[in-house]
Amino acid sequence: MKQIFMACLGVLLLLNSCTKQQSAGNTVETENCVSFQVVFQDGKPASMVQVKLRPAWYVADTLRSTDTSLEIRNLYTDKRGMILCKGLPQGRYVVQAMGDTIGAVTEVEHVDTARGNEFAQITLLPMGSLQGTISLPVGIPYAWVQFYGLDEQVKTDSLGDFNFKAMPPGTLRVRAIAYKLPTELAEDFVQIRSHSTVDAGTLAAPTIGTEDPATWRYSRTVRVDSLASNWMRPLSNPTVLTLHLDSSNFDFSQAISDGRDLRIFDAQGNPLAHQRARWDSVLRKAVIRVRIETVVDSTTRIELRWGRPGAVDPGYAKLWNGIKDSVKQELYTLLIDDFEHNSIQTALPPPIPANHWYWFASDSTVTITPDFATALQPAGAGRSGHALHFSYSDSLSQWNKLGTALGSGPRSLATLDSIVFWVRGTGIYSLTFDNLGTNGGKAWIHDSLDTIWTRKSIRPQDLMPEDSIAGNVGWNNVKDAVTNLTFFFGGGKDFWIDDIRMYGINRDNLMMQP
Repeated sequence: MKQIFMACLGVLLLLNSCTKQQSAGNTVETENCVSFQVVFQDGKPASMVQVKLRPAWYVADTLRSTDTSLEIRNLYTDKRGMILCKGLPQGRYVVQAMGDTIGAVTEVEHVDTARGNEFAQITLLPMGSLQGTISLPVGIPYAWVQFYGLDEQVKTDSLGDFNFKAMPPGTLRVRAIAYKLPTELAEDFVQIRSHSTVDAGTLAAPTIGTEDPATWRYSRTVRVDSLASNWMRPLSNPTVLTLHLDSSNFDFSQAISDGRDLRIFDAQGNPLAHQRARWDSVLRKAVIRVRIETVVDSTTRIELRWGRPGAVDPGYAKLWNGIKDSVKQELYTLLIDDFEHNSIQTALPPPIPANHWYWFASDSTVTITPDFATALQPAGAGRSGHALHFSYSDSLSQWNKLGTALGSGPRSLATLDSIVFWVRGTGIYSLTFDNLGTNGGKAWIHDSLDTIWTRKSIRPQDLMPEDSIAGNVGWNNVKDAVTNLTFFFGGGKDFWIDDIRMYGINRDNLMMQP
């Protein structure tokens, strides 16, 4: 594989500037154009030979084979075997020249669009053929085998076998897809040889390590310092920053519906670990956590690439590797309160505006601790520090309520991984995420209490599905507009709570408009 990969890189033709070069009746000067000559094996010009230019990301079912954009060209050589191609966008291209029984394929890198560029000669050679096999998953009757940069594709048989009977010699990147599957079945390099039938064997499964960034169609750069809020500074090295995408800065129709084709690179082209903490192509919202390996200044850039059907999901296993626990806690979690500051205010850190706790009983006959100072008590029962404690009458028909606003208005908690807290007491309690706006509602979960301290970790998927009972509209209907966090408790005599922390959330979530 490594040898074939190096061979593929070796076919890139070197750019040379050209001035006043007569080609196909035009002059290559300082305009954006490229030219090259197609010749036979004896060096003689090959006239009226069809030449196709396709971007390196192109596969047979991406676009029609006719000219549909500036990047797709179908040309013929003139009597001297010359091709002139004007206005070609910057990028890497596969060039295929074809006769009846001869052909050639190579790659060119078009970098300088400010002047004309002339490439080396392309020599036509006798065609070869290729056969091989695709491992078909259970239930998949066949696959399509395609080449990047070429129009050719074939359908496998039911065993996964395929055969290309006439292919131009060269090194090509090949892939296999099944239209019912989101990810490619195979991706590999193959070497086509003249007068030979090459058996590629079983093509390798796609991997992150063998990806070619040029096979991603779209790209843009982002200034890294624009992702860092003031409260994060000075930034650690490495660190993890958050990128927000929406319809104003990203076209979700160009990417796979779950965003698995997104890739991020540093200025040197090194892939960066990242996590799609959220990807909603319907609402056109995404939140991406990106690992930044270098010191960040105003010139630091990262490159986003997307637009590659069948891309492998890269995962995010290395996102936090080697980053201090204290840094991860600041960037990935948010302490709501630990009740150690003897205040009615929550422990939300600055610059989040100060909020306070509020509590009340559902009925005047229900007794509740009258003031916050009294409610703050030693945690006891084997737990150090302080906790919040409420005493009340034993009545299943009555409920007591403890809550706080999470911001100055609705806030998005869509990236919430979990909320963790410690509780003990008697009876039952409910945790709710509330939207107290005009068209509000809540998402909640009901649970029982134990007399010993118990750590609770509640994930969004643990919340009850929408049923409209008591305003329960489900997590998906409140996650982008949460105003309050509330605990209801009853059916016992006391309720203790301590150390409330959200994971997958940081300060920006409570300061940014959703």
